[in-house]
Amino acid sequence: MLYFLSGFLCAIILFIIYVIWNRNEQRKIEFQLNLIIQKSSASPIKTSYFVFIPSLLNSINLIIQELLEQKKEFETAKESLKSMATSISHDFRTPLTSISGYMQLLLDDNNISQEDKIKYLNIVKNRSMSLSALVEDFYSITSIDSFDYPFVISKISLSQTLREIIANYYSELEQAYDKINIDIPSNKSMIYSDKTSLERIFSNLIKNSFIYGREKIDISLKDNAEKNTYDVSISNTLPANFKVNSTQDIFKRNYSVDWSKGSKSTGLGLSIAKTLTEKSGGQINAVIKDNTIIFNLSFPKCIAN
Repeated sequence: MLYFLSGFLCAIILFIIYVIWNRNEQRKIEFQLNLIIQKSSASPIKTSYFVFIPSLLNSINLIIQELLEQKKEFETAKESLKSMATSISHDFRTPLTSISGYMQLLLDDNNISQEDKIKYLNIVKNRSMSLSALVEDFYSITSIDSFDYPFVISKISLSQTLREIIANYYSELEQAYDKINIDIPSNKSMIYSDKTSLERIFSNLIKNSFIYGREKIDISLKDNAEKNTYDVSISNTLPANFKVNSTQDIFKRNYSVDWSKGSKSTGLGLSIAKTLTEKSGGQINAVIKDNTIIFNLSFPKCIAN
């Protein structure tokens, strides 16, 4: 009986010790979670395996890591949005001020010659077109990421779409470049994509070449049998003073507009092209080599052409 009571007493003592120890471990976990919530730590939770099964602890840490990465992406996007909002505020104000100034000049000065009137009205027209382009691109960049953006996926001829867009801008290409090289096969090159988005992608890339291009432009479409994709390449020579820290920078939404040169581009076109390409299931990247910028796009082939 004495042995039984002694054993029972030891069991009670051990149980009390375990409860106290277990409670301390729980407090440690709670403390670590609070540090993570308060951004003071990004380390995984550590505790004794007596409290948590290893697989359960690993699952918790994976969830925490995923949430931290999502939070980091959110903070990055938030800062990018702030920067873009600042730029947009400036870029809206600049053409509006210019338009207002020239219109006031036309209204107040009765001695302006007909030649100057035409000159000022053309400036107002160009600023209005630039402002319209800014509004359109800003609307696009904010709506593309939403679930409401109308993506209608269907079977599309990549080669035909590319030829149509080139035809639409061919006169501008002739004015901008001394040499135009186009290599598009006669086959249909069928892919699954959204027709409007595909047209916007190629339009933005070609319009971008008007601003930064010099001398020569090459546009080609190749059948990549190894990767089972159709690859589009749009390359053009660059001005000698063209500078960019990284080719990935040109796809960023933190853009700038040089209104002084009368540009009708908002600088958002490449970001829109990248987003639409990826949402269409394709890939896009840029390479600068020998004073030439090359945009490479690839789209998965249809299962059967």
